[in-house]
Amino acid sequence: MKYTGTTYRPPYEANSLLIQVTQGCSHNNCSFCTMYRDVPFMMESIEQIKSDLLEARQMYRSVRRIFLLNGDAFTLGFDKLKEIGEMIIDIFPEVEDIASYATIQSIARKTDDELKALRDLRFNGMNVGFESGNDKVLSLFTKGNTAAESEEQLMRLKTFGYDFCMNVIMGGGGLEYSKEHIDDTAAIINRINPWMVFLMTLFVTPGSPLHDMVQRGELTEGTAGDVLMEEERLINSLHLDNTYILGMHTSNAVPIAGILPQDKNKMLSDLRTGIANLDENFLNKTHKRSTEGRYVD
Repeated sequence: MKYTGTTYRPPYEANSLLIQVTQGCSHNNCSFCTMYRDVPFMMESIEQIKSDLLEARQMYRSVRRIFLLNGDAFTLGFDKLKEIGEMIIDIFPEVEDIASYATIQSIARKTDDELKALRDLRFNGMNVGFESGNDKVLSLFTKGNTAAESEEQLMRLKTFGYDFCMNVIMGGGGLEYSKEHIDDTAAIINRINPWMVFLMTLFVTPGSPLHDMVQRGELTEGTAGDVLMEEERLINSLHLDNTYILGMHTSNAVPIAGILPQDKNKMLSDLRTGIANLDENFLNKTHKRSTEGRYVD
């Protein structure tokens, strides 16, 4: 099996077969991210992808879910994705979902007919870098799209029967845009009602453009306590029907998980209990990260 550089996948894809179809990230310009800075973007050859699939077929009796690596495999053109999907179904006829990371731009480049055809080929469960529903924060992150464009493209996915996960970065607006970040993000999520919302915490990593902005005083990074209060505000503002909330990323100081609406009070209680029990020194500091997403003092 071929994997280039550090392999990243969503936590909930732990049991999925990981197949590399691209290297690096097609956008690779988000101000907060350093994951693929040293990995040039390129597509794997069809021969390499087929070889990996055949090798995996020899290893596993049954594969229900495949996650395509790397940073934005969905950026590939329709014809390439169609070829990969057909190959996967031929080798793994039992597969139920073919998932990947996706950007708003990579969705927008697909026509309605192409999105429908890919869904028919079992593409589903995309992990989308939504990050925020506020245009100022999206500009700060250099995401390359507006909040309205995010909503439009995610609604297109929903129209064609896709389940998808909307990633949200807690603390993403710093102290300057915290309220707008949360309120605008909640409003869009409520209108879309996605399959899953995945919460992670912003770390301002040395070497990232966002770190330089903080050093210049253009953004004030929130403390651990500030971020937890944001998370409480977000959960309190969500009014969803059968949406998974997964705040189990290793960057989150207080892990939460549940389904809205039935688990809303429990998640809010878990957050409030966590805030009450955490050391005040911890809550009043911003934290550096060690291995991917982990708090260190």
